[in-house]
This record gives sequence, structure tokens and C-alpha cells, in this order.
Amino acid sequence: MEFKIALVQMLVTAEKDANLCRAERLVAKAASTGAKVIILPESFNIPFGNEFVRDNAEALDGSGRTHELLSSLAKRHDVYIIGGTIPEIENGKFYNSCPLYNRQGCMVGRYRKMHLFDINIPGKIVYKESDVITPGGEPVIFRTEFANIGLGICYDVRFPQLALAYANKGELILGHPIPCLLLEIVVVRIVLRTCFTVDKNGCIARCQLLVYPSAFSVTTGNLHWMLLSRSRAVDTLSYVAMCSPARNEAAKTVAYGYSTVVDPWGKTIAAAAEEEDIVYADICKRPVSTSLVVLHTYASGIDNVSSARERIPLLNQARLDIYASGFKNEPIVVDGC
Repeated sequence: MEFKIALVQMLVTAEKDANLCRAERLVAKAASTGAKVIILPESFNIPFGNEFVRDNAEALDGSGRTHELLSSLAKRHDVYIIGGTIPEIENGKFYNSCPLYNRQGCMVGRYRKMHLFDINIPGKIVYKESDVITPGGEPVIFRTEFANIGLGICYDVRFPQLALAYANKGELILGHPIPCLLLEIVVVRIVLRTCFTVDKNGCIARCQLLVYPSAFSVTTGNLHWMLLSRSRAVDTLSYVAMCSPARNEAAKTVAYGYSTVVDPWGKTIAAAAEEEDIVYADICKRPVSTSLVVLHTYASGIDNVSSARERIPLLNQARLDIYASGFKNEPIVVDGC
């Protein structure tokens, strides 16, 4: 199966209303090309920075302006929306959260950034996201009819453990559906040697696509943006999509840009430059011949998850008897179908 994704690399300013209008226009444009999964960047409705969080945080309970817009866009255009990130408030705590919408416009779940950007590069960057933001504690798999999508946000991409756990496989210990305020989820208990999640129908929820809305700075982007996106793709034999805001030289924190999609072989198949743009990529999951004559051919239908995982079966060869993998906390499978 092939489907098109769109990464909306939009210019973000200090004007929230203008940002929402720009997102509405660009999502409509992306949907008009046939994109089925549309991805927004980290901090798309306000600039990245602790100073913007408190005054702009919204509850993801159905009442916020940003939620209302994304819900209406998903329903209007019949698309899945991975809603970049917005500052979320719940019980007096702030989170850097990515809301997830199905094609009917329902917010079926959210992912909260787990690894916070606390960094000190003398003479370059000193920043502590944890001064305001509370870290999330639940990995989230967004299940669609096209692919199972593992979610991370920006700094999360530096931690291969999360990506590998999304892509890996193991032994199912326990799975049962439970009710939730916004959705029915499947909770799967994972022990040290396992990372094997199923949805409510008993289907394996092994991810084929990893998505990271990300607002890297120019400094860290120049050093590591392409390295990290390609590394996570090769580590997990998955597609990786990293969606950045466009570069705004007037901003206090200047985003890197260069939104990127990498295939399971580590090849960049689509990328933007610095300016506002939409990046499109066709994601292919069709099984193909496992000929050993060549490891990879860049012809249509070859650079896909099934081919990569059959030809280089890293996920089956991992020595989990020696080193541990998997989630300590219970992951959730968000059913967007």
C-alpha cells in the first residue's frame, strides 16, 4: 500500500491568530494534493520558548481554539492530522503536546514530549525547557489504515531507545482495552525483554513510520538534523519524518527548517530548504521480492519497510537475551481508524 504524507513547514510568528490562519491555508493545500496524513511542526501556533507557554497554553479537552481548528480541518479534508505541538495545560501543569486527529475530526489521543530540551552549549545555547514544561510519560502509537505511526517530539529523536521500542518486536504479556476520556485505548504490559503491542483487534502495532515534529535551532540543526533522521531510520528500518517550522530570522529562537522524510534504508526521499514549504513523500509498505542480488534499488515500490526488514532483519536479530529493550511504562495504541 502506498500513501502520501505532507510535512507543513510553516512560518511561525508571535501572532497566534496569524499562525492558525496560515496553518489552515497550508493544510488545505496539502490535502488538495492527495496527502492522507498531514504533519505540522513543533510549536506551530506560537513560537518555541518558555516565555510563550503560560499565556498561550490550551486545554486539550475540546475547548481550545487550536483544537477546534485542527478538528475541523481533519473532518473537512478527510485526512489524519498529526498536530505538531501546542502548549497544553492540565491540572496546573504545562506539557509540550502533539494532538492526533482521525479523518472524522475526532482527537483520538495526544503524545506529550518525554525528553525535554535542557542544554548548555557555552557561547551558543543555554536553555532549560523543564523550567516550565512537565515531561510526558507515555509512548503513543497512532494506528491508521495506512500505517502504525510512532510519535516523538524534537529532542526525543536523540534517544534511539524510544524509536527502537516502537519498531521492535517481542512477546505479548497482557493486553486489554480500557475506557478513556477521549478514546478507547489498548494497554499492553511490557517487560524488559519485550516490545510487542497489539490493537483492540489483536493486530500487531509495530510501527512503520516515526514522526517527530521538531524545532531544532540552527546551531543543533546544522550539526545533527540529517544525521539523527537518517540514524533513526536505519536503526529501526522505518520511515522517519521530521517536520520543522520555517526559518524566521526575526524570532528569538530561529528554527532550522529543512523538514525531511527518510526511507528505511537511510535515503532522504524528500526535504525542504529554509523557507515556508510543504514536503510531500509517498510511503510504500508493499511486500517485494527479497532478492539478495542487491540490498536496495531506488525504484518505486522497493524502498519500503517490508523490503528493508526482510533483507536486513535487525529487529529479529537483536540479542534481547543480553541487553534489555522495551517500555517500562505502559504504551498506548491510539486507534484512528
